[in-house]
Amino acid sequence: MRALFLFLLAAPLAAAQGPAADDTPVAVAAADDAERVRALLAEGAWHPALPELYADRDHALAWPTDHARLDARLDAASADGLLPHETRSAERRDLRTADDPVRRDLVLTDALLRLAEALAGLRVDPESIHEGHWYLTREVKRRRQSDPADIVRQSLDADDPVSAVLAALDALHPPHPEYHALRRELKRRLSLDYAAVQPASPRTAVGAAVWPEGATAEYAPDVIARLRLNLERWRWLPHRFGTEHVLVNVPAARLRLRDGDSTVLDMTATVGQPEPDWQTPVLSDPIRSVAFFPTWTPTVTIQRREIIPQAREDGGQGLYEKGFDVYRGGRRLDPRDVDWSRARAGQYRIVQRGGPQGALGRVKFVMPNPYYILIHDTSTPEEFDGDERALSHGCVRAEDPGALADAILTRTNGWSSTRASEMIEGRPRSSGVRLRERFPVHIVYFTAWPGESGDVDTFEDLYGRDAELAAALGIDLGEPAVHAAER
Repeated sequence: MRALFLFLLAAPLAAAQGPAADDTPVAVAAADDAERVRALLAEGAWHPALPELYADRDHALAWPTDHARLDARLDAASADGLLPHETRSAERRDLRTADDPVRRDLVLTDALLRLAEALAGLRVDPESIHEGHWYLTREVKRRRQSDPADIVRQSLDADDPVSAVLAALDALHPPHPEYHALRRELKRRLSLDYAAVQPASPRTAVGAAVWPEGATAEYAPDVIARLRLNLERWRWLPHRFGTEHVLVNVPAARLRLRDGDSTVLDMTATVGQPEPDWQTPVLSDPIRSVAFFPTWTPTVTIQRREIIPQAREDGGQGLYEKGFDVYRGGRRLDPRDVDWSRARAGQYRIVQRGGPQGALGRVKFVMPNPYYILIHDTSTPEEFDGDERALSHGCVRAEDPGALADAILTRTNGWSSTRASEMIEGRPRSSGVRLRERFPVHIVYFTAWPGESGDVDTFEDLYGRDAELAAALGIDLGEPAVHAAER
């Protein structure tokens, strides 16, 4: 009876002290894992977001199961343009057979963070490496403010974390079909047996090679590198181009008007010269109006580099003959009456009157932007007869501006299919038309582009931007392709 009394007395006291510590084998193992996570995070070079991500989880393992699916996705990152070290390929391979689940968990999470960062286009800042020649839209800038760690963190809260993180990674891909075509082509080339390929004979053209009989032209290391670089560029562009839009690819010197999956117009264009002051930048900006027989006001840079030096030589006679007026303080001056020896760039407003002889030709497509870039006609159409395409001061000259004006104004303002081109071919008269709907324009820079037949067309790197991006990403433009055994 006394023993029963003592037991009943002790029971409330034991309850008040709380439950005993969980010393089950599972709990002990989890505590040991958490301690090892802390130790490993204190050493080695991990992604900067990794320590906080695990701290938020009390240093519990993130991926206790389903490693194979994560490994498979990370191995497939080579088709996204990533190099093996970026997804810790060799280390992951070794850990598959090692008895070290904690390190494997950390390495998998680290690689997933780096993959998310890459697919979001965050590995480098294009506005820094291509300073003054690459302008991101507000949409892209908002995307670039995202934290790749959030993708992993939110996935870990899902019922099926592995499926969630894989879906989140897939959602980062640009939706454009050209991006996915380049990705498929890179995957195809990387899957080939390069060890069987013999050394190539001298190259015959950019992006093309002649190989010994029995070998294959797929082993073109510069094409492999170009595919990687151009996949990266797609990640810096808007995800929405607009159903109808104009797309100008600078290295290809091509202008296309596209409606959904259809190309309505496809024409040659001339673009900016390779000199830094004259390069055509990458930008997205809508056409807001169309001007017929427009005037031209040279920028201060053009005044300094070309207009004023020429006027000093001929006393302004050339400006007079080409229909230029000079203004100062609201007063119009004859260019032959100006003392050009004392003139400074920006001191005078210099304007060329509209007409067929004008630098902008018979029509311009106005895209108000701080970079003075627009699409226009030319007074020297013979420039399209030659092979040289990098001729302008940065603007894009369209080979058939009449067809472009017809196509745009038909869609935005309900004009007849030939009204604009008839105005261009008619009596010169300056006029302008504001578009009822803005028409998107995307000026892009791709040295590799999916061809009509399914092949990849490659183009000369006019401005050396492949080399700039390759240096930033650690890609060797002449590297041999990665063999299957090395991936």
